[in-house]
Amino acid sequence: MKTERSTSGRPHWAGIVVVALILAACAASGPELGSVSGTVKMDGKPVPNAQLTFEPEGPGRAATGLTNEAGQYAMEYTPESAGALVGPVLVRISTLTTDHPETIPPKYNLKSELKRTVESGKNVIDFDLESGGWTSKKKPGE
Repeated sequence: MKTERSTSGRPHWAGIVVVALILAACAASGPELGSVSGTVKMDGKPVPNAQLTFEPEGPGRAATGLTNEAGQYAMEYTPESAGALVGPVLVRISTLTTDHPETIPPKYNLKSELKRTVESGKNVIDFDLESGGWTSKKKPGE
């Protein structure tokens, strides 16, 4: 029985390389993420346009989310990957922008005391913040 070979007498390496790359891409799964969504309220009222950051306690990048008018959010690890890294995270919530003052007390952002754990699968994490009479003394740009 006669076997065919490439004209150079060597196997088709390009085909082998392509198959290996496809198998490697399928095997690479990236970090484990959990789907995270919920609501942010302060003194019982929804907080619109709040930026949330979930900073992992271990290595890895933070996930971010933005609340809508009803205070609802969903976290994104990257623009292509929804969720946050599985494990304990420090949460920061802020409304400060160049044209909007901070309306969230520092204990929830700059000096955050919020810690949560993201589990594998679906997570609903709601935040019921309390202003405690705190008001920002800074205006945007200060």
